[in-house]
Amino acid sequence: MISPVPDFFVWGISHKNAPLALREKCVLDPQGEAALCAILGECRLSEWVLLHTCNRVEIYGIGKIAPEVLAARFAELRGLPAPDLENVFYHAYGAKALSHLMCVAAGIESQMVGETEIFGQVKDAYAKAAAQGFTGALLNRLFQKTFQAVKDARSNSGVSRGQVSVGNVAVELGERIFGDMAQARVLVLGAGEVGEKTLQAMRSRGAEKITLASRTLEHARETAERCGGAFVLSLDEALAGLYRYDVVVASLAASEGILNGTLIQWALAKRKFEPMFFIDLALPRNVASIKGISDAYLYDLDDLSRIANENLRQRLAEVESCRRMLAEKAIKVWQSLCQRC
Repeated sequence: MISPVPDFFVWGISHKNAPLALREKCVLDPQGEAALCAILGECRLSEWVLLHTCNRVEIYGIGKIAPEVLAARFAELRGLPAPDLENVFYHAYGAKALSHLMCVAAGIESQMVGETEIFGQVKDAYAKAAAQGFTGALLNRLFQKTFQAVKDARSNSGVSRGQVSVGNVAVELGERIFGDMAQARVLVLGAGEVGEKTLQAMRSRGAEKITLASRTLEHARETAERCGGAFVLSLDEALAGLYRYDVVVASLAASEGILNGTLIQWALAKRKFEPMFFIDLALPRNVASIKGISDAYLYDLDDLSRIANENLRQRLAEVESCRRMLAEKAIKVWQSLCQRC
């Protein structure tokens, strides 16, 4: 028997309402995710899926709980004053919550509108929750219907035109700075998903002088091989030779401020103050504040989203068309579920 449909909700925070400095404090490591799931169990949710990306933390759940209670518990978990979340969290119920889920999975709620990585992240979040026994009949159905709806909407709209992704936008920024990326000496810090996509995008645009560094040298080697090759270093070796690079793309997990002001000033001095450009794709951010450091230029996720969305006006009609398709689909799915309950 499916749980009462009206109990379905979404609660979350994202780039839509929360500034980067606050989102950074909401990032969850595996222990934090486990602790949040324990809280959701204490709140007597019968089912839930936790979606956690660099720009959002969302809970899709079945149960009766005040959104303010979730905000208070989450603030406590992250060591934040409760008022910090009072004006930034959002919530919705029923068909509106389902429509939101569909729009998130389709990429039209993303910071880079139309990006495709989020679809895989939603699928992974659902699969993880299902494997841990956190989902049941209702969420299983809602997420499966979501995946079908998103595929249909993407096939019938141009919302993803341009292959929007963090990696592609990072390369576009590099091209704006250098013109020809083949001449730029590039260091990619982090061999995870973001680092790999950035490396792929760099190579596709003609960058040749690329070094990939990771905490685990073997991981960096495997990633470089999948992407067609790159010079590989350990993280310590890369930081010791930071001055050799024109562009540094940072995507290291849980390495807040690893590129600090002292290190950057040392690298610039070694370069005779030839400019360096830092593109920080990590959250928490890898690059500490460069305020007051001459010849160092820093771009973060918010900067990249502005670049990615410069052509949004051209795609706005497609975005709205996709949104309408998904809203209509959400209502139909919801009405069907209500009739069954």
